[in-house]
Amino acid sequence: MSDLSDLFANLTERLDLSRSARLHEVIQFVFPDAGDYFVEISGGAAKVAQGNHSKPSLILTMDQDTFIGIMNGKFGGMQAFMFGKVRAEGNVKLATQLGELFPPPSNP
Repeated sequence: MSDLSDLFANLTERLDLSRSARLHEVIQFVFPDAGDYFVEISGGAAKVAQGNHSKPSLILTMDQDTFIGIMNGKFGGMQAFMFGKVRAEGNVKLATQLGELFPPPSNP
């Protein structure tokens, strides 16, 4: 299992260029147990940083284990949302696209 900082360090490599080419969005991740990160997606590229963005399109709040499980493909983001493990604010449609934008590795 990867830790949170490893996942964010490699997140830009996982970005699906065909699905992100026309996006200009900022996703803020809030981890009450680990700190905050944000991802800026613009024109098929992504930039990751620690901290808070001033104008995120979407804010996702969850614990780090939930995020690691979603990103490693152990369970879906929608499943986590339905069980109350993820809270979404803002562009919720963007939240439903995260699995397509950042597909899980073929060998988690």
